[in-house]
Amino acid sequence: MQATDRYRSMKRFSAFLSSPLSGAICLLLSMASRTINILYVSYTGRDKMIGIMQSKSFLQGHGFVIPQYFINNPDQPVFDHTPYWPPGYPLLLAPFLKLFNFQIYNATTVFDIIVGLALIFIIRRICRQIGFPKAAINIMTLVTGCFEYTFISDSLPTDAVALLFLLIAVTYFINIAGNEKTPVTRLLLASFLLVLPNFFRYAYPAVSVGIPLLLMLSGIFLKEKKKVRQGAILLAGVLCFLGLFFLYMRSTTGLFNYSLPTERGLYPENLLHWQPVVPASFINMAFLGSQLFRHWGIGTGTMMSFLEIINILALIGILAIFIRWFRARDFFKNLNPLRWFLLTGFVISMTVFLSLGYLSLTYANQNTQNGGWNYVYESRYYAFIFIFLQVCFVAILFRAKWQKKWYTLIPVVIAALMLCAEITHNLYFNTKLAFSFQTYKSAVYREQDYQYLADLIRDTKAINPGLGIMTAGYHDDYFAYRGTYEGGKGIADPLRLNEQLPKVKRKTVLFLMIYDKDKDQFASFLKNNPVKELKQFDFCRFYSLELDP
Repeated sequence: MQATDRYRSMKRFSAFLSSPLSGAICLLLSMASRTINILYVSYTGRDKMIGIMQSKSFLQGHGFVIPQYFINNPDQPVFDHTPYWPPGYPLLLAPFLKLFNFQIYNATTVFDIIVGLALIFIIRRICRQIGFPKAAINIMTLVTGCFEYTFISDSLPTDAVALLFLLIAVTYFINIAGNEKTPVTRLLLASFLLVLPNFFRYAYPAVSVGIPLLLMLSGIFLKEKKKVRQGAILLAGVLCFLGLFFLYMRSTTGLFNYSLPTERGLYPENLLHWQPVVPASFINMAFLGSQLFRHWGIGTGTMMSFLEIINILALIGILAIFIRWFRARDFFKNLNPLRWFLLTGFVISMTVFLSLGYLSLTYANQNTQNGGWNYVYESRYYAFIFIFLQVCFVAILFRAKWQKKWYTLIPVVIAALMLCAEITHNLYFNTKLAFSFQTYKSAVYREQDYQYLADLIRDTKAINPGLGIMTAGYHDDYFAYRGTYEGGKGIADPLRLNEQLPKVKRKTVLFLMIYDKDKDQFASFLKNNPVKELKQFDFCRFYSLELDP
């Protein structure tokens, strides 16, 4: 009787959400919330600054390069061709920089907003494609626009746009996978779309290859030669486009790709701790951690250890569910769009897990200001999996079977409550932001040292328009890049300041950032020159030195 009552309540809730008015409200709330969120989190860190520099150089006719200046010859820029990321982001950003007169915040934020809104519409498109009822589409719309995804909130340049093109490729692939008479031209277009995410991140070759293999294997399993042929053409197209992409990278930069120089070997200890991706698909880890510490004094380390255990158990359960689906006799015999989505999402998710696991196993932890770092604990690398799990969960909500047994009812209700709390909180917070945006924005510079340099350059140019500006930062290239972008000269070898000062042709001020741990390495420079200390942040200090011709 109780199960029947729950089912009727779900039906009434579904009917309410299915109305055109509910659809319009969900879409508008989603778009408004995501826009406000991106305006709030948008900032210019080192990773984004690299793409911005390359974009400006491209507009100036130099290609996707970064001009660098060295102390022994500061008047002659040396162009760095290192492909820190593929050229997709700086290429798409270029018209925005031009449109907004090279104002970084305006150009990058508008670009990010367009990508964020496009994600909402492409996920709505996928939901319609796989047969979701209107109510489920509206719920997923709210989730997509209001959830605090780290691949958006971190405000890094390539994560969200790469995911957008991957989802476009997925929806196009589902269309052709269910069509036995797909022309070769459409298969080649699908190949190009599958390769497109690689123009933004180096993480996607295995994903691009895995999807055509899925089509081929399904054809072999079903003994359908047409599907095998389609998969073979799709795979050939993907390999061809990937080959052209890497040849382009090699010919223009001298490298096929780029990875941060890190010690190689076998590091199985890196695989002991994984990002708790399943809990992170339903609640914002940062928000949860702050609330646990504030109300119960539970530290982040304790929380993450507990969530890692939950994550392992959840992944085992999810894997068991997928294996059960795939073993069902009729699953592959009736591959409708929903089942193709489940298969494709499963393959992409497994590819992500295996790729990140391999990288963390074979690369030593990278030392950062916040401690050790490896691939399997970087939340934003699981961007597709977050979306995939959320879509699958919404699909489960609209099936009556989960309500009939307690061992399925409990986890579904807990997950639904977590997701509801996250969406409600973000709607509330973003509403507050809308009415007090400047107050919140000015108080939350996540990289205060970066913002300080930008303000310092701006104020100096306003007071002394004819003054030359040089910038440098040891162990952080952002400070050199930002100075060059703003029309100054970013020094690429600041440690040489201990030996000599750059020769200048006009009165110039040098702004130098030194981390506290590196201060001893600049002892000679600080001792032998009239250096002025400007400001200190948590673990970095800013200095200035006036240089005369």
